[in-house]
Amino acid sequence: MDYSTYTAQNSMFVPGLDGKPKLDVMLLVQNLLVLTSIIFLYWLIDAQAMRLNASPIGIFRPGGILLTFFLLAAIGMLWRTVAQLFEHYPNVRKFLKWGIFLLFVFLAVGAYFFPQPFVTAYYSPALQQHIDRLEPVRYIYGYHAQIPKDTLTPSSTTASVSDKYKLTAQEITVKLHDAVNFERRKLGLNALIYDTRLASIAEAHSNDMLARHYFDHVSPEGNTFISRYERAGYTCELIVGNETIRGGENLAESVTYNSTYANGLISDYKSVEEIVNQTIGIWMNSTSHRSNILHPYWRGEGIGVAIEPDGKILITENFC
Repeated sequence: MDYSTYTAQNSMFVPGLDGKPKLDVMLLVQNLLVLTSIIFLYWLIDAQAMRLNASPIGIFRPGGILLTFFLLAAIGMLWRTVAQLFEHYPNVRKFLKWGIFLLFVFLAVGAYFFPQPFVTAYYSPALQQHIDRLEPVRYIYGYHAQIPKDTLTPSSTTASVSDKYKLTAQEITVKLHDAVNFERRKLGLNALIYDTRLASIAEAHSNDMLARHYFDHVSPEGNTFISRYERAGYTCELIVGNETIRGGENLAESVTYNSTYANGLISDYKSVEEIVNQTIGIWMNSTSHRSNILHPYWRGEGIGVAIEPDGKILITENFC
């Protein structure tokens, strides 16, 4: 290997006693400490990103912008460290250079198609139209989730759940509302009041989805939750800075049982607590649902639960 082009300024190697370069351990440790510090700062910002995003600067979300800055800083520091380590291996350096370039392209494309973490796309008409074309279901705080189940679909001969297990929508509603407020209080956020008008809107949507066999924020006629608010005469206009927030919606789908026999008969029913814990767990482990639940400016929520005789549960949660 030819070390004649060695330059200490761009390398993590220093001349050894034999004239050959040796690894500068102190410089490597220094770079790793800087990289670790950047990652630690990223973690700190990430923990407070939701609070920072609650006070946007124009259309920009401070939390998302700061996280992007520290992510790019970490990538840059990692590139510098690796490049210095492989100064005498031009092919490896070239490979890494293209890898970093493709990573930047990936991040740029992701930011373009999914701008929600960086800008208040929900309230910018131009960006909103763009998102609606790309993600017709996930717009204006609209999110949904299905709770996975390792069960067989009950046959038509399955006994009615309401007959076998006295499970009511009201029980699920009350405990789910308490669970939502528990998650908010853990972060020092205000508890949401239970808004009966929102609950009526949510219940109507759950029943409609159950009756017409669909699971979506948008009805077959194209009605969104904003449309449902307006049709019910419900006005939600929360002024935050120069923005107007018009509400939010979460959906969830579950079943009232854990398992079935081979012939489709239910063998193990869930308790209300199991259903609520599953639902809140799925929502809190989803960035979009969690953001809705922990939005600092909500004042109230309403929950609508619909249960089919065969055990299917549809849950709608509306915010304002």
